[in-house]
Amino acid sequence: MKKNWTLLIPIYNLEISSDIGGELRVDRVLFVSASKIPRIRKRLGLYCTVADYKHRMRLAKSLGDPFRMASTYAVLRTKREDDAPLTHEFSVVKEAVYLLASSQFFRVSRPNRILFGGPEFSQRIFDSFPLVCSESEQWRWSSVRLGPVGPYRLDRNWRRYIEHHHFPNLLRLLNGQLAVKEEWRWAIRRAAALAGQSFFARNLWEAFSYNMIALETLLTEQGDKFPDAIVERVVLFLGWMTDEDPAPWQVVIERLYRLRCRFVHDGEAGDIGVMDLHNADVILGNVLRNICDQTRSVREKADILRLTEEYKARKLLGLKQVRPRGLSFISKPLSAHDQRELEEKRHWWW
Repeated sequence: MKKNWTLLIPIYNLEISSDIGGELRVDRVLFVSASKIPRIRKRLGLYCTVADYKHRMRLAKSLGDPFRMASTYAVLRTKREDDAPLTHEFSVVKEAVYLLASSQFFRVSRPNRILFGGPEFSQRIFDSFPLVCSESEQWRWSSVRLGPVGPYRLDRNWRRYIEHHHFPNLLRLLNGQLAVKEEWRWAIRRAAALAGQSFFARNLWEAFSYNMIALETLLTEQGDKFPDAIVERVVLFLGWMTDEDPAPWQVVIERLYRLRCRFVHDGEAGDIGVMDLHNADVILGNVLRNICDQTRSVREKADILRLTEEYKARKLLGLKQVRPRGLSFISKPLSAHDQRELEEKRHWWW
């Protein structure tokens, strides 16, 4: 017999400030500050008080407080049988973590990303190793920090920083405040989660692959000719940046797709460079933002296909292009310093 349960999962290295209410809902999952849980326990579905649960669980202080394992908890209310595995529930929470991680995608530089989630992020990790010269007495003792210094903090500043990002409208889409076709909502959700996975990936080729899958999720359908279909639909959203000249987009996207195919079909990832990942970030970041912003014009993927055909027809006839209003483009040039920093910080992130 199924009963109603509340699952509370500690989310390490994430803080939610009281100045934004101490909580943030991402679809079914509520990220809430640990200090707020006792005050809203009935809303969370806790039958007893937090103090009573602590007493019942009989956990000694030396073993930790079950409601203070981390600064933030992911709370999911679910209907399940008593002894059923938590596989589904954890997958829902993990996806919510990646969706929240997408609030950093193409906003925070990759060297400055802040990882959060499972217990592996509960501590600062340093990798120390010796390097010795085989021809002299020279030696070096190196230490590389593999994680961020501080937590990812959601507060008023964070809310201000994401105003011109895809994330606010993504939340509105997920929470039902913006109306689109349900299949399209799920496609945007999957693409945003892939962007979050890309940002958290420790491998260059893995991050690159997530980006390319997300672009295909948003812009392509079965039977499309690749990479032409992606080029056409990227130009629909961003071609005004190049005076309707598709050539610059075609050059970049053809290279990205060629690298994608070499990896997927031949297992070759060595040619994927930092600049390729950056270019994929730029395209996905801007496409995702415009799609989340244009829910009145694009309520389903078919609208993108229709607008693309209209764009091509107007270009063939020499007519002025008409696009949805409010399209935007954010440029984040990768300086030589940033590129060098990314290369140097690859370390175990190869």
